[in-house]
Formats: sequence, structure tokens, C-alpha cells
Amino acid sequence: MSGWAARVCLLAPLTLCLGVAGSGCEVEPAFVGTVTADSKGRIWVGDGGQCSAAESVYSPAHSGLWRSDDGGERWTFVAIAGLKGRGIAGLWIHASDPLRLLAQAECCYGFAADFCEGGELLSSEDGGVTWIDVSPRLSQPDPEVVGPVAQLEVDRVNWQVDVRVPSHESELRLRSRNGGRTW
Repeated sequence: MSGWAARVCLLAPLTLCLGVAGSGCEVEPAFVGTVTADSKGRIWVGDGGQCSAAESVYSPAHSGLWRSDDGGERWTFVAIAGLKGRGIAGLWIHASDPLRLLAQAECCYGFAADFCEGGELLSSEDGGVTWIDVSPRLSQPDPEVVGPVAQLEVDRVNWQVDVRVPSHESELRLRSRNGGRTW
């Protein structure tokens, strides 16, 4: 799907229909998880994927972002392999370096789960071409007893990330001073 030109049609609050330019809406609606713009004027839309009201069933997500370099006239799909079928819940762009991105995957509850599935933090240093998982649970001695990010604050100027993460024993508060590379 990379390089796919699209037109955005507002269908309802927080719902977009992306279709080939000039031909109307050709694909399933994208449920907006986040919208942001960078210092170069690019618009980024994260497909939210939408967990059901019970948060136990996923609806299809595009597992990535839509980016427009021309104010919304054309859209390019930016795939993110680490999403595992979930959508984007949040996207942050470094204030002075628009190639540095931090995305948070949706977090949906499965049946009888201690923690929701997903919630990964993914980082790109090249404008979304490649992504790595920088989730704080990966920095813990036993990642299986640590849940996904419950709360996240990003300082886009200093690229500092503060998170709250549930665990079986207590809630962890972690900080990264380098966009998630270390915690």
C-alpha cells in the first residue's frame, strides 16, 4: 500500500474514509486514533482500529499511519509492522526534528487477561520508514509481569517520556530522557 494516493472524506466525528483520489471512498473507514502535524506541514493520521465497547474484540485496523505531504490532497500509508493488527492510539513528533516519531499502539483487552494486549511504544528516527519497539516493559527483568503503558506524557522539545505502567505488584513510574531508547 505504500505510496497509495487517497482522498479524505469526513463521514462522522472521528471517522475518515480513505479512497483513491477522484474515485470516492474505496476502502473501509479509518477510525481516527490520533491526528497531528509536524514542523514541515505534514499531516499524520493514525488509524485507531477501534476496540469494541467491551474492549474484547478488535475491528480491522490498517496497522499504521496515513501521511499527507500536501495539506490533505494526497495520502501515503506508512506501515508499522510492530502493531500486530492494532491501530495507533497516539503519535508524537519531535519539535525540531520531524524525522523522530514516537507512536503508541492501541491497547485492547482479551478474554480473562490481566493486562490489555498492545500498548507498545514504537520509535522511528527516519520519518516512519523503520520502527523499533521501545516499550518500557522490555527494560524490566520480567516483562511478563509488567503491563503496557497506562499513561504517557511526552516532552516534544527535550524528547523526554514519562510513563505509568501497571505490574502485578505495583504501578511503575518510568522516565526516558531519549525518546524511549533507555528507561
